[in-house]
Amino acid sequence: MSDKNKIIQVVKSANDLDIGIPARIAYLEDNSITSKLLALGIISGKIIEKVQKGPFGGSACFQIDNHLLALRHEEAALIKVTIE
Repeated sequence: MSDKNKIIQVVKSANDLDIGIPARIAYLEDNSITSKLLALGIISGKIIEKVQKGPFGGSACFQIDNHLLALRHEEAALIKVTIE
């Protein structure tokens, strides 16, 4: 495979997503609230999209499946995504 045909997936935080750009959840960083995020349906392989930002960068609204979730900046930072 030549270098031109290689696909590079960049992993970044859900906080770094632009509004309206879907991404796939790669993994969640381990933290004391990781289990709560999993219970909300935030699991690897799902598509996530930022739909709205809160004022001053404190929180944002994300769509996962047909659910809208408001997450604090610290919570969204634990969600690592790849853009497809």
